[in-house]
Amino acid sequence: MRQPIFLFICFMFFAGVSFAQETDVVLSPYNKWNEAAYYRDNSLQHTAFHYHLYIDTSVQRSEGSVWKRKIFNEHLLTFGQDEFHLFVDFLPDFQIGTSSGRKGSNRFWNNTRGFRISGNVGKKIYFESEDYEIQESLPGYVDSSARKLTVVPRLGNHHKITDNGVYDLNYASARLVYMPTNAVQFELGYGKNFIGDGYRSMLLSDWSFNYPYLRATLQTKAIEYSVMWSQYVNPGNAISTNDISYPRKWGQTFYIDWHFAKHGNVGLMESIVWPDQTADGEKDIAATMFSPVIFLHGTHSPSGIENYTLTGLNAKYEILPQTFLYGQLAYSNFLRSNWKQKYAFQLGLRSADIFQVKGLSFIGEFDRAKPYMYAGNAEGIDYSHYNQTLADPFGNNFKEAVAVVNYRIKKWTFRGEALYSSYFRNSAITPAYLNAGGSIFGALPGTPGIKTKLHYGDLRAGYLLNPKINLRIEGGITVRKSSDVNGSFKDNIFVLGLRSSFRDLIEDF
Repeated sequence: MRQPIFLFICFMFFAGVSFAQETDVVLSPYNKWNEAAYYRDNSLQHTAFHYHLYIDTSVQRSEGSVWKRKIFNEHLLTFGQDEFHLFVDFLPDFQIGTSSGRKGSNRFWNNTRGFRISGNVGKKIYFESEDYEIQESLPGYVDSSARKLTVVPRLGNHHKITDNGVYDLNYASARLVYMPTNAVQFELGYGKNFIGDGYRSMLLSDWSFNYPYLRATLQTKAIEYSVMWSQYVNPGNAISTNDISYPRKWGQTFYIDWHFAKHGNVGLMESIVWPDQTADGEKDIAATMFSPVIFLHGTHSPSGIENYTLTGLNAKYEILPQTFLYGQLAYSNFLRSNWKQKYAFQLGLRSADIFQVKGLSFIGEFDRAKPYMYAGNAEGIDYSHYNQTLADPFGNNFKEAVAVVNYRIKKWTFRGEALYSSYFRNSAITPAYLNAGGSIFGALPGTPGIKTKLHYGDLRAGYLLNPKINLRIEGGITVRKSSDVNGSFKDNIFVLGLRSSFRDLIEDF
């Protein structure tokens, strides 16, 4: 069995070397790592519902030996014939570091082995799939959150935790995009989505774990209309190796974006969370859940369970070349009285090539969410997935100011972040059925909660080895301090690693 696999790999390898065409169309997705180029792309009138595809012109074959090209310039395996392209890559992520907030040994590490398959068929079809096997120990504050939520932040469910605090988990994602015309796009995926033009999102962020979704988009120069159906998971406090056993819920997300001026956009968003089943395990899905029309849906499931509804606005305006003012306003359970009248907002500024320095970019914003903003009902119909919020990582009842500076020069990358947040959390003695307003879980209002202040700073530097998979040597320093009436918790982190992939795994919370 091993010999045919080896021969197949050799065939794919040499076929890629022999038949790749420099003039063929290769599609690639925008991501956090090339976000400056995303907002610089004049062909994109609608940027809020991330991310779009672009024609990659950097796929030409480089010079040098096969091993040098494969390690530093190209995909591991490449096959190209006419309009079909297939790329296969190995994605390592190895880190070692120290964390002063860890219990016992202050050392932590990460051992991740990933594989990625991606490609396209002309300009109409794009596909990608990634799978990672991960064993890791975590910095102190991340480990504390993982134990509390029973999921690793941003990575989802873990299989087990060893006695010395090592997590074992799997992370996978997939995406299939079909574009029959320039105006119509269908996307089937298992991943994350993001609505907004800021660093965070009050509407839909990429903070939580991956989930299955189907998205359809109709686009003109002036209007983009998207509807997405997704499925979320409510694991609660259980740890299971069988995700199928967890309760499910369904998401229905609509977004209309209007390019009202040469430099401005405004969008309207609505998201509804439906139950999948009753407490007795019976299916509880309404026919209106399949409606592709915004606002045309029910408010309750067939059994009478109330849906969670989030309505919001997103806007951006280019005040100077490559400088955007942006903001969001969101309401949940729109026009309800007393404590159910919940809202959140965002105001920020982003700029690229600032001070006429190429590669220097900045983003800064202020975010605010009222108590119970993303909390739902007793049946768990809230704005969450895998015990993590689908919006800002601080959940409800918080104020946050964050600024991020990125600088890229040749193969060097530098990143600095400063964050301050003030939020309320449940105390250790708060009953499970009550909510202090900060948690997205728990339906009933309780005491005001414990006010917590967070100061967070992060500096990172990296040297790019292979741009095709973002393979880089990266080191970083993180300083984090949270304080409340009971005292303070400090965590000073130093980390060094060999990293790859375009995943956004910054743990700034």
